[in-house]
Amino acid sequence: MNVYIDTSALLKLVKREADTPALLAWLAAARRRLFGSALLHTEMYRAGLAYGLPRSAIDAVLGPVHVITVTPELLRRAGRVPAAPGRLLGTLDAVHLVSAESAAVDTLLTYDSQLSDAAAFHGLAVVAPG
Repeated sequence: MNVYIDTSALLKLVKREADTPALLAWLAAARRRLFGSALLHTEMYRAGLAYGLPRSAIDAVLGPVHVITVTPELLRRAGRVPAAPGRLLGTLDAVHLVSAESAAVDTLLTYDSQLSDAAAFHGLAVVAPG
């Protein structure tokens, strides 16, 4: 199964939260290939600095993620992608959404409600274990 993972989910692997055990169990339960936008690297390293997390821990969770290149065309698509009706969709979430669409993943793994709603609106299966 091909899964797009965003920062809200990947960060839980290095910054333990209430949902971390369920997320770890979900990831271990089946063979899953993880995909993420190149933006994921920037967001994870910034979060690492904000929370005082070791860079080695960030590197370790980013290692297995297949990187989707952020191209000018992908950014143009992100600028035009509609949000779910009655909802907002921030710029970075829009980049994650069109990155997931471009990777033709089966599922989007996120704990972000705006991204989750937009992904479901665009026909992607969404999961947030826990």
